[in-house]
Amino acid sequence: MEAQYHQDTLGSLVAQNPIRSQVFEKWGLDYCCGGRRSLEEACSEKRLDVAAITHEIRLCDRREVETSEADWTTVPLSQLVTHIVQTHHAYLYAELSPLAQLLEKVARVHGKAHPELKELQAVFTDFKAEVNSHLIQEETLLFPLILSAHTGTGGTRWKPPYNASAFNREPPL
Repeated sequence: MEAQYHQDTLGSLVAQNPIRSQVFEKWGLDYCCGGRRSLEEACSEKRLDVAAITHEIRLCDRREVETSEADWTTVPLSQLVTHIVQTHHAYLYAELSPLAQLLEKVARVHGKAHPELKELQAVFTDFKAEVNSHLIQEETLLFPLILSAHTGTGGTRWKPPYNASAFNREPPL
């Protein structure tokens, strides 16, 4: 059995590739406050198979490397808009709320010793609201205008290629 990653700390594994945090969150491995523990130690404490976790980390890394991109200068605008929404907007909708929850936890646990964390939390909350507003504006105003101008359909409404309610966000104004 190859022992790649076994002695690396959870924190360093996430620092090398932040998407790995999803693997650790799935299995309840704390890479924040418990980030100084090795993968092997953390798995042992939780009675998890370190080889299975290592395999998931490798799959996660491979998915990121294998993602191929189209030539976005040549695809139809409808395909570009769909890609932006399904890839980039969906990622932000999926990640900003858990990140806000993690920041809230860190600020609550370490805020007395590090009051700057409370300030960071307030700035992040404003940032998250601004990003959400921006995404909604793109999806409800900008993208439909671009597509209707491009296709000449005038009043045709473009609809995001996913169920917006699945992202737990405010409905468009």
